[in-house]
Amino acid sequence: MYKEVMQYFQMGTSDPVISSTDYVVLRTPLWCSFTKELIEHKHYENIERWKTSWTVTALWAMLSILVTLTCTIGFVETEWFVRENTTVSTSELTILTYDRSSLVYTLGMFNVCYRDLHQTNFHCHRFSVTKFPSTSWQGTCILYGAGCVLQGFGAVVLVLSLMNKAATRRIGAHLVSHAYVLAGFLQTLSLLLYPMILDTHVGKLHCGSNAHAYGPDLCRIGWAYVASTAGTLLTFYCPFLAYFSFYRVYDGPPARYDIHSEYMDPSIGL
Repeated sequence: MYKEVMQYFQMGTSDPVISSTDYVVLRTPLWCSFTKELIEHKHYENIERWKTSWTVTALWAMLSILVTLTCTIGFVETEWFVRENTTVSTSELTILTYDRSSLVYTLGMFNVCYRDLHQTNFHCHRFSVTKFPSTSWQGTCILYGAGCVLQGFGAVVLVLSLMNKAATRRIGAHLVSHAYVLAGFLQTLSLLLYPMILDTHVGKLHCGSNAHAYGPDLCRIGWAYVASTAGTLLTFYCPFLAYFSFYRVYDGPPARYDIHSEYMDPSIGL
């Protein structure tokens, strides 16, 4: 092909008959004719679309609902700190191995309960919004409760958004992700501050005179505290599942060239 091009320019003033094949060679840009890689490199006017990974989305939805239920149930339960009737040494105190039938005191997020050994039911006292034993106790309750509200809001938005189009699903996913991240931070702060209630008069009255912040004395951590902690940790995993629930897809027609598409075939003249 290169020889044919050179012969054409060396013909001088003569006007030879040019075949259709020669015409194609002369009108085709040199970079398209001589460089195979450039010919094969076709640019596309890509159109970005989003698709939903329903497997990840289903896992994300189930985990979000499970986390919301776990944290909410833990929030309303009373067994955050518990105390048994039997006297046990500090070295023997373990988590979640207490006998519930021997419990005499329990401390919750917004209430305290006590029971006489001759009775089977607990008598609970619920604090009003403005009458908590301490500011720290009130603050932990508000923080964790706000986190549960955000989780519930996110779960409802998630279910509703999955019933709509892809664009609405993506917007709902971003909204739910931010709600769960904020809920996780609020609940984490609440869980870290909650042991400070042991340093109050009510905490010492129920857990012993030697009880102090992060030192429960005769009390031990109850199952509600553990369940709430586990639910809070899983809350931070939900946004990651939301991120992988959608993926980009690029498609669209190839861009038009100045020459005919059949002349762009790399097999011509190479």
